[in-house]
Amino acid sequence: MQSDQPGSNDTRQTSPDGDLSEAQAESGNEPQYAYVSHNFDSMNRAIDNQIQKQELMSVIYRTQRYEKGTRTVFYVVATIAIVALTATLIWWLLNTSPVPLTLDLPAIEDRKALQTLSGNADSAGADAGFINTSFTVFHRNLTPSGDHVVTGKTYAPENLDQPYEQYCYLETANAQGALNAIPLASFDEQAYREETQDANLLKLINRYCRFTR
Repeated sequence: MQSDQPGSNDTRQTSPDGDLSEAQAESGNEPQYAYVSHNFDSMNRAIDNQIQKQELMSVIYRTQRYEKGTRTVFYVVATIAIVALTATLIWWLLNTSPVPLTLDLPAIEDRKALQTLSGNADSAGADAGFINTSFTVFHRNLTPSGDHVVTGKTYAPENLDQPYEQYCYLETANAQGALNAIPLASFDEQAYREETQDANLLKLINRYCRFTR
């Protein structure tokens, strides 16, 4: 007999969920449990696939970011190189002045020598009319390197005051003593031409070549 008075003990059994019916409690039977097995393999595979996709997207993103950074560095370096090259070219054009041409009057010694040669040519004989005569005077100037800058002046017999052809070249010698001529400049019929673009050779033209005006 159950007592409703305070302090009395309730002898009913209940299930863990507290949903056991009153009849089961009075009869004293044990509660029955049902178990259900769930297969989560498909869900696990889906989760793994999603993780792999996320990792792949992360790798692609890092690769694209690296390529973008590399291209940016390349563009910056190429731009700096182009700007530096352009600035160097502009500086060279603005600061490179043409080599002033040195023109000398015919030397008295040259005139005397030419007159002597011309007199000898006039007395050459009957075959003199078949000979095309010209006279060339050479001026050799020693450079600090030990080479010579040679200026050649060619005169016609009828005009010993003005050469009709002038040229200047650097005469060097190799280890075997063989001479080598490097053209520097020429002065032909009042037309001056530089035969080289080397900056050091252009300086030799101004200092050592002696053209007659």
